[in-house]
Amino acid sequence: MRNQTALIVLAGTLVLLMFPVESDCKSPHKASWPMFGGSAQRTFQGEELPLSSPPKLSWGRAVVGEKEEIVDIVANEEAAFVLARLKPDRFNTLIEPTQGFVFAIRLSDGKKIWTCPSSGLLYAGIWETRIPMVLSHDRLYVASLDGVLALDPRTGKRIWQKEKKWGDLKGSISLLDDGKRLFIGLPGDREESQKARVLALDANGNKLWGSDLELDGNLLLTLQKEVLLVSSNTDTHILALRSDNGAILWRKTIPPIVVGSESFPAVIFPFHVPHGQDEIFLFVEMPPPMTMPGRPISWVTAVESKSGDLAWKTELKRSEQTCGGLASDGSNAYVLISTSRNPRSLQTRILCIDLKSGKRKWISSKLHWSMSWPVISGKVLIHAAMSRLECVSSENGEKLWSLGFAREPFRPDFWRVLIAGGRIIVSHSKSIWVLKPEEATSNKQNSAKSEGSAIADQ
Repeated sequence: MRNQTALIVLAGTLVLLMFPVESDCKSPHKASWPMFGGSAQRTFQGEELPLSSPPKLSWGRAVVGEKEEIVDIVANEEAAFVLARLKPDRFNTLIEPTQGFVFAIRLSDGKKIWTCPSSGLLYAGIWETRIPMVLSHDRLYVASLDGVLALDPRTGKRIWQKEKKWGDLKGSISLLDDGKRLFIGLPGDREESQKARVLALDANGNKLWGSDLELDGNLLLTLQKEVLLVSSNTDTHILALRSDNGAILWRKTIPPIVVGSESFPAVIFPFHVPHGQDEIFLFVEMPPPMTMPGRPISWVTAVESKSGDLAWKTELKRSEQTCGGLASDGSNAYVLISTSRNPRSLQTRILCIDLKSGKRKWISSKLHWSMSWPVISGKVLIHAAMSRLECVSSENGEKLWSLGFAREPFRPDFWRVLIAGGRIIVSHSKSIWVLKPEEATSNKQNSAKSEGSAIADQ
């Protein structure tokens, strides 16, 4: 419970600081969004869409009830798959797990295709598993405190279920899939003598291997070729395992952050490099919120996947506070940062870092403040913030357009963006919006630098 409570307190404090109180399925999806602390396995890279001008809203509406909330969403070319849960008492929202459920919505018209009424106990989306749901070809995997569930994404029928009854675990469960194996990360808690553990299953749910690890907290998993990187939201160690048998290849300790005469433990957020520079692991180092005076220092760090040796380390400026998230296209890393010291006028920019050298290349125009992460589509980055969709050039950081798409009231929640089936899918705590780009035309009136509005009825 210590790890879970610590994470809740830290992240909750960060949110309060930033937001003062005011009066037939085909291949798996190619892009998605991270929870706070990073969805390490998701590539943040979608198909290339014609986005020189703002897309058009196809539909948008609330997809869960008033006493329900979205935990995660993935998609393929035809449907979005939503993991949701019953909303607990408002005072116990973060620490009380409730019953989850899964349903599929057709992207073309928003019609519900199927519902799986019980998927196990879940925590709130931003504190729950870093990857609570994975879509892999003909399997939709869902993790909960009751085990792992495999569904047929076409029908919602259960293929298999591993009922481990993990409800007594102190922490959350993470999933990662490489197309051949499903990796499960179970949290560790040294105070409760609970060892962290990584399991590998085949597509039929058969156990391939298991490895106990000396790590504390919720596990974060990411994969580069045949090397599985395992880190934690509260531990300063990272480990690399062989993905075929779970053998430990190396273990690395991240040194504390030293400022003057004081030192602070580093929080490690790893991220996936999809191709090109896939011989490195990429992660953000930053101190826990509220442990350093002023605006804390943070770094973007790359280590070699085979040895754990440092490849490069880029320190962000004190005026650049990362939310702990980034996207990568194999050539560059795109880091979402906050650049305003005033919590009432928070602004976001995207910082581009060269993956080979770690050198800064450019920093984008000002964007609306958000806790979502950019998704890559060809030569542009898509970013959702405060009911707006924003498009930035990946070549120079210029903002190309900004589109208002919803009347959803501003809240300190996470906007989730993914690209699938030639569409942009955005979700918030209860709602989903689907936008479809117009085909590129020679009409000069469709200026790339445009401000638009496509408000959905709620």
